[in-house]
Amino acid sequence: MKLHFISFDDSSTQQFAEALDRNHEISSGPDGIDTSFDGLIVGKDTPGNSELVLRASEKGVPIYSIVELLYTLSEDKQRIVITGTHGKTAIASCIVHVLSSLKKEVDYFINSPRSDQNPSVKISDAPVIIIEGSADRCSGFDKRPQFLAFNHHMALITQLSHELKDLYASFDEYVKQFDKLADTTPKGGTVIYCEEDNLVTVIGGKERDDVRNIPYSSHPGEISNGVMTLVHSEGNVKLKASGDHDLQNIGGALALLKRLSVTEEQFYKAMESYEPK
Repeated sequence: MKLHFISFDDSSTQQFAEALDRNHEISSGPDGIDTSFDGLIVGKDTPGNSELVLRASEKGVPIYSIVELLYTLSEDKQRIVITGTHGKTAIASCIVHVLSSLKKEVDYFINSPRSDQNPSVKISDAPVIIIEGSADRCSGFDKRPQFLAFNHHMALITQLSHELKDLYASFDEYVKQFDKLADTTPKGGTVIYCEEDNLVTVIGGKERDDVRNIPYSSHPGEISNGVMTLVHSEGNVKLKASGDHDLQNIGGALALLKRLSVTEEQFYKAMESYEPK
């Protein structure tokens, strides 16, 4: 595909473009769009009346937000969305670490800065993609929360508190978006939810036709002096702790990984080399 990005306005967009550059023709900038392009890629703040958007529309060039392009590129994959107010980056990173350690092919989009050794994005022929789903809008003219753009097969919801108040005037409006996410889970799909959050439990525990609901809670263990100890039947795993919710995040990662046929033995072995984000 020949794709033109309006700008690389954050590190994850930059890394997304770099990941695509291996197999697609990528360009960027305020001009240069023509009918040879397969798509104009807009940022979450790009207005619908921007000159480049109008020019692309006039020329019949398809216009995609980052998340719409990601969905287009992953239509043939099992799409797993990790969302919520807090913990989504940590859970997504943990899942990717475990699957990669087990040499399981997995793509991912993690919506936060990472290192060159651990980029935010990987797009390949892997059958599964792990997506950190933000509640931010898709673009300046597509007000949907990003996590609703992926037509997920499996969703994990962490916990909820009111953020992005400039986009969601009330907490109720914010919460409704996550309820909509769970409600759009397809038949045969899965909703995994943090049962330590009462509101998320209401959303995740709702009966839906042929959708499996799986609660999770904090992994047994403790955090003391910057060290997290995971307690399990075969022994303990000690890790560097990054925050108070680490045990909860790891509980969520384990619940989802079990749905991907990862055994507890495999999980704890992989966790020996994990560093919480």
